[in-house]
Amino acid sequence: MTRKMTIRERVLATVHGENVAPPFTIYRGLLPRGQAERELRELGLGLQWQVPVYKEEHPHVEIERRTREVAGERITHTLYHTPLGDAELITRVRDDAGYGSAWTVQPLIRSVRDCEIMCFVANDAVYTPNYDGLRDAERLLGQDGIVLGSVGLSPFQVLVNPDWLGMDGVSYWLADHPAELDALYAALARGQEKVYEIAAGAPVELIHSDENVTAVFVGPRLYRRYHLPFYQRLAPQLHAAGKLYVCHFDGSLRPLKQEIAESPIDVMEAFTPPPMGDLPVREAKAAWPNKTIWSNFPGALFLADDQTLRRFTSDLLDEAAGGRFVLGITENMDEDTMFRSLRILAEELNKRY
Repeated sequence: MTRKMTIRERVLATVHGENVAPPFTIYRGLLPRGQAERELRELGLGLQWQVPVYKEEHPHVEIERRTREVAGERITHTLYHTPLGDAELITRVRDDAGYGSAWTVQPLIRSVRDCEIMCFVANDAVYTPNYDGLRDAERLLGQDGIVLGSVGLSPFQVLVNPDWLGMDGVSYWLADHPAELDALYAALARGQEKVYEIAAGAPVELIHSDENVTAVFVGPRLYRRYHLPFYQRLAPQLHAAGKLYVCHFDGSLRPLKQEIAESPIDVMEAFTPPPMGDLPVREAKAAWPNKTIWSNFPGALFLADDQTLRRFTSDLLDEAAGGRFVLGITENMDEDTMFRSLRILAEELNKRY
């Protein structure tokens, strides 16, 4: 009698190109614990857990955080005290915010001086392995899911992050302060080179970059200028160490279809098909035959009635036929909607496979 594959084994088989039943995964932090969770796990839902491959310290920077409550919101001031001066980030968050997401009130970089300070912070970073943390996570999770070693964001995506410059800020700085922007990019890239060296020795096979790339902002020109050279420079050392490179690309991707095809990315994680994304799974698989699509199920569909949700899931599985596809959940939702919807997805998968 053939032993049934575990969710961990199915994920690894899938990313290596084996044509097995698509694994069904959800971010570990999105699934509430309890009976409904246990029922979904018994239907085949597995956990996806990103754990940093590194620890970061700043020997010459004091990082101070002050938090206060204002009208039901937590306002946090994060100050970077350096020999060059201080940079300050201000964020606010509500207790009921999805993912605990914070709204950036004031980014770290608003002036050339701020940029110089954050260059100092980037150059001051010291990175050490977090291998014990990865081993602990693997031991806790076992065969119930997959642990990925996180390397954080690539340098350009750090700049795009609202805490640093944000989309608006990067747009202005590309025009007004290109030399300073590129100097900061270079400082961040030097740090990432050290992180990727650590990742190459990590005790996990899948290395995850958080990215959040979308062609709504990062079009082909910027992608070829900043992203592609970075991936092409650092991914080979991961491959040489037997790792697979997983990137979180969850936005508009059709304008980047060719650029992604040229990228040494092994797994397109959080890939979001229509109606929320702009690239169907069938078209993506044809454009990237050697890459795995680790999808994000479009969250808008969870608001649909049961029949519509079942039909969409069935059609999506038709498009995904042939392997190299993981059905993933990377968006948060209320618990009632979650348990109803995920049960339907699991039933459709089990019906098909």
